Amino acid sequence: MAQRNTSNEWTGPSAREMVDTHTLAKEVISRHNDACPVFDDKEIVRLRRFVQDPTQSKQLLQELDLADGGAWKAGSLTGHIIETWGTDKSALTQDEIVALKEWFDNGGGKTDEELAGEH
Repeated sequence: MAQRNTSNEWTGPSAREMVDTHTLAKEVISRHNDACPVFDDKEIVRLRRFVQDPTQSKQLLQELDLADGGAWKAGSLTGHIIETWGTDKSALTQDEIVALKEWFDNGGGKTDEELAGEH
């Protein structure tokens, strides 16, 4: 297996396809340790924070300076996920949130820095 975060060559489905087919959470989980994961470390930390308490999405967007439509303009898929939560255009379903939360709670989704600290 190639080392995580060593490539910029995405080989998976488009972000739009993953959102539309509600496979984004599955792809995030299954590709996290790939050479080109769905999210870099900055975005995975944002996603982790969001799934811990989705009810705080508006506050999190403000804290990340992504409020008022700024997430998509900034090119942040995680910001888009947070921004659309609770709307009819939500990028993730409740089941996907639960799956991601369980994955994070069980040690998944670690950043390169966190992984290095384990050794």
